[in-house]
Amino acid sequence: MRIGIIGAGPAGSLCASLLSQAGSEVLLFDDRGVWEKPCGGGVTHIAIAS
Repeated sequence: MRIGIIGAGPAGSLCASLLSQAGSEVLLFDDRGVWEKPCGGGVTHIAIAS
């Protein structure tokens, strides 16, 4: 299944990750471009990994 998600914040990114792990082809759209840190540094790489 091909899925497009609008918004690459924490919820959209998690949704994209879970759908991808379940076998879906996911395309994530966000108009803000590349961020230096997710959530301004509020979400650590350890939290994202779990």
